[in-house]
Amino acid sequence: MIEKKGWLKNAEARTNGFYINGKKEKGARLTQAEVDAWNGVKAKPAPAPVVEEVVIEEAPVEEAVVEEKPKTFFKKKKSKK
Repeated sequence: MIEKKGWLKNAEARTNGFYINGKKEKGARLTQAEVDAWNGVKAKPAPAPVVEEVVIEEAPVEEAVVEEKPKTFFKKKKSKK
């Protein structure tokens, strides 16, 4: 934790400055790590990454069905002209 001295010892740190009772007392650009250190927030350990099993399903092979025309028993008559 950062050692707080002087008139800012009661201030709350935010990313854009130091505030006392909701009033901005001093402007500053602070990182989130600096804000957490000033305010006494302890960092939580990072959660373990979640690994999901990936199941690859193969698409079934579709066979092409060829439909044959039905055979006709009757022949067309040729027209005489």
